[in-house]
Amino acid sequence: MAIAAAQPIWIVAALLAVSAPLYFMRGIGVFDDSLHLKIGQLILDGFVPYRDFYDNKPPGLYYVSAAIAAIGGRGWLAPRIFLFLFAAVFQVGVIRWLQRRFGTRASIFAAIFFGLSYPLGQGYSLHTEQFGSAAAFLACAVILAEVPSTRRWAFAGALLGLSTVFKQTGVLYLAAFLMFAVLDAKRRNTGARAVVTLSALCGGFAAVLAIVTIPFVAKGLARPLFDAVVFGAANRADFPFQSWYGIAHTWVLSPALIACLGIVVVHVLSRRARRAMDEDRRRAFGLFMFVGIFSLVPTLKEGWVGHYVQPGAFAFSAACAVYLDAYLKEAGWQARLVTAATFSGMAAYFVALGAVNGDLLRQNRIGADLQVQHQIRQTLDARLDADAPVLCVSGPSTARLYLMSGRRPFNRSLYFYPSNDWLFSINDARRVLFDGRAEAAVVEINPADDRPVLTDPEVASLKSLYDVVPVGPQVPLRLIALFRQPGGDSGRPTW
Repeated sequence: MAIAAAQPIWIVAALLAVSAPLYFMRGIGVFDDSLHLKIGQLILDGFVPYRDFYDNKPPGLYYVSAAIAAIGGRGWLAPRIFLFLFAAVFQVGVIRWLQRRFGTRASIFAAIFFGLSYPLGQGYSLHTEQFGSAAAFLACAVILAEVPSTRRWAFAGALLGLSTVFKQTGVLYLAAFLMFAVLDAKRRNTGARAVVTLSALCGGFAAVLAIVTIPFVAKGLARPLFDAVVFGAANRADFPFQSWYGIAHTWVLSPALIACLGIVVVHVLSRRARRAMDEDRRRAFGLFMFVGIFSLVPTLKEGWVGHYVQPGAFAFSAACAVYLDAYLKEAGWQARLVTAATFSGMAAYFVALGAVNGDLLRQNRIGADLQVQHQIRQTLDARLDADAPVLCVSGPSTARLYLMSGRRPFNRSLYFYPSNDWLFSINDARRVLFDGRAEAAVVEINPADDRPVLTDPEVASLKSLYDVVPVGPQVPLRLIALFRQPGGDSGRPTW
């Protein structure tokens, strides 16, 4: 019996072992991962979010990153160990809760769904989504533990507020809970208490946001915080909806979501499937499905991004596990056929995950990136004072260059994106270089771009102002360091 009870844990451990190269052997992150790690380091150096640097997310992950750097140092390994341990704790927490509530078989199913979906949703990288979804799972556990009281709804709301402190899309979890609360009250014939329930949920949510906001208001940063987190995020999302193909390409990155789509088809077609769940399972299934469905809203606007399916991974995993376990008890050979088909698909995902990790082991990207990082820092240290700022310029990889440089940024923006061109654009960075205002810069040039950051003639012209030092292998990307020659501008930071 003890061996059977431990099976879900062994499944989680096996899938974590298979996906370990994604955590430890991948290269230095191109965008979000490097951005968040660099922000954490800047906070340790005394920088304040929304005043000394700009990003459009709430502050939760910034301070998690700062804590990682404070405890584990600023090297490459500590964040990856933290992410690996967080993945293990989160997955084990979900399956243990399901095991206590719905039995070992349901938890085994969830271990497979979630264990595959988590790394494919980029849980190996320092994104906001896995932290927000962990808070949302705890909120689900609070509400499903027993008949929820007003206090439980308030606590769940606070957890959803905590989720939103990591990313604005946490408000979608709140919408899911509000919808569930209304329908749950109707089913229980407690409609008169619905107003109290909704007030408690929203009150807990608002209380956490207020607590987090107060320190920034006290520093006079209410407007910069609002502009970044509300207006900045709205501007970032101001583009057309994705095509069906783009949406499908994103959704297929979540095995749990794909399994859920199959479950929905079975539920519609099979009367036995519809009556398989008892009230307790039906209630849990409903909440998890609401959470999962609402979490998909960003994928309708932003396609081809794996971490956008991470917020619903735990919910779809739990919903599928609860449903399949109940269906197997009710429907006999039909349920076994559906289960076999579902896990045949999961086997394909497992093979794909293993292939990706095998490639990472062979490529050793982290080793190559650390060599380039060492060269960048060695080159900068030989020519600059320790506290001298550096301007980093690249198309998609500016945050990565700032992380690898180990230096203070020349400007408040750690990346270039159309929605924050008003702050500091690539054209602004080019003008700084051509005017000789930067004491030093690190520039990454992709010759394949239609419009490279700098062309060869422009690099040649800059040699009248800067010493140009090649860094790294120069293929497929050209990486150069520029050091202003004596007699140039003072190179004051733009912030």
